Order: sequence, then structure tokens, then C-alpha cells
Amino acid sequence: MANANKEPPISHDILNKVKSLIQKRVDWENNERKASRKVQYAIIGETYEAYLGAKKDPIAYRKVARELGLKVSANMDTANLVAKIVFGTDEPGRLPGIAAVLRKAAEDELQPAEVPAWLEVSGGIQGVRSAKDDANPGSVSKKADDARTLLNSGVVKGVVVPDFGASDGVADETGFALAIVKVGPSNQVEIIHISSNKSALNAVLAEYAERHGQTIGTDDSPEDTLEVELRSMRKQSLDRAYEEALR
Repeated sequence: MANANKEPPISHDILNKVKSLIQKRVDWENNERKASRKVQYAIIGETYEAYLGAKKDPIAYRKVARELGLKVSANMDTANLVAKIVFGTDEPGRLPGIAAVLRKAAEDELQPAEVPAWLEVSGGIQGVRSAKDDANPGSVSKKADDARTLLNSGVVKGVVVPDFGASDGVADETGFALAIVKVGPSNQVEIIHISSNKSALNAVLAEYAERHGQTIGTDDSPEDTLEVELRSMRKQSLDRAYEEALR
């Protein structure tokens, strides 16, 4: 009897197409990078086409990533996945920008052939990212700062935890840190790890700001008790923040 849990074989069609695209990217890096950004934009246009395919069949692309020896977390979003497959890990700092371009192109419902010219008139990868940030006043960093203001105002009352041996300087410059806690069967909380990683901390503070937006920036905000509700956290945004912070 066949094993029902056996995974289907890897798609060699996708693998070969991806390898060809990777080779184009490597050729550009080695020979033409400084001379022609048009080649880069053309590759990103083809990468966008791959991204549209990956959105329809993400499992196939995850298999391809593993076949290429790339580490892919269970919660990595599709844009980051495709950016990592095509552009590799030699310069990980550029991957978030490329992933942002893929998402924005999809948001604008562009066709792959339109992407190179769109990038050109938009000021390239950074131009697309900057325009998106400018159009979104409620950015993660802004929301995080709003949450810091509220939480430092004394309006929100948290639960005081006895000294658990955290090292000095673990909090950021505003006194906040991110804790990983284990919630027991009786809702008791055990602190497992604490960090002031800025990207991850901002992601969680921004989540708090979104959920409690009606209380931020007001003088008559009601007192509240900070609760840990893991099921309602936006896990994908937190995972993405950690991925970018650890690259």
C-alpha cells in the first residue's frame, strides 16, 4: 500500500526555470551590474512572473527552495520566498526591497512585462519602497512610536513580574523589550526569553497600536490591562521582522 503521506516529486519544470533565472541573475552580477540597471529590472520583471506563479502554487516553490539548499521558514511569505530563490543570500539586505517591489506590483495589478518600465519611472527599488512608505502614514515604526507613547503615559496598567534575572541593558532606549512567554494551562505566564531586537519589537508594538488605536493620542483614555493573546497576534508580520533582523 502506498504511503499516503509521501510528498509528490519535485517539479523539475519549475526547478529548471528557476535555475535559468538564477543564472541570468548571476551573469548580471558578474558582468553588467554597474553598467545596466535595465537588466536588473528585467530580471525583477521575470521574478514577478515567478511570484505570481508562486502565489498559486506556493508548495511547489518551497520544494524548489529546499532543493536549492535555501533555508525557508514555515511562515516566510511568498514574496520573500521568491526573492530569496532568485536573488540568493549573498546580499540578504536587498531581499526585503525586492520582496516589497513584488508585493507592490501585484497590488497595482501589473503585468510582468510592465515591471521594468514601472521600476524605471518609480526610481528603482528604493523609489517603490519610499513611495509606499509615504503613502502609508501608519507605518510600523510610526505605529510602534504611538504605542510607546501610550504605554509610557501611565494609562495602561500591566502586570508586574518579579525579577527574573534579565541582564542589564536588555530593554531599548525607551524602556521596552520583547518577551517570549509560555502560557500554561491555568493561564500562568512563564518568561522564556527577552530581547530588544528593534524590528521584532516594533512589529509587536505596531500590532498593539492597531488593536488599541482608539486609545492612542487621547487624554481621556480609559485604563486598560495589558493581556497576552497569542492567537490574535499577526504571526506573519512578526516572523517577517525576525527574518529581516536575522539576515
